[in-house]
Amino acid sequence: MKFLFVVIALLLSGCSEQYTLEKIAGKYLMCIGDAVDTIDLSPDGTYIHGYKDKSGRDINQTGAWNIENLQAGYSIILNDFEIIQDNKLQMKGIYILLIDKSMRNTYLITNIDLKEGYKKQSDK
Repeated sequence: MKFLFVVIALLLSGCSEQYTLEKIAGKYLMCIGDAVDTIDLSPDGTYIHGYKDKSGRDINQTGAWNIENLQAGYSIILNDFEIIQDNKLQMKGIYILLIDKSMRNTYLITNIDLKEGYKKQSDK
């Protein structure tokens, strides 16, 4: 019985996803009302965050990103990120997005409770 438990534990530990910058890099999209919010993660550790609404207002920002294994799970850390509020950039800081793989899709979760976030559109 003990042997079976050890075998199952080893199999399960082998199933955990190992994320790298190359695997997660790509373009992610989230629609917010009439706006489109994108995060473009490059494998070199830089990102471009874009926000465009129907009126044509276009806001872009850049910064560095990395992957960390936090208590909630593997997450993307965006440095020098500015929150967009009322179509303006606000408060520069760190923004954390939980990585979630569902079937063949990859998501960067902004709201864990509602499972909302950016959906991966393409690889880099």
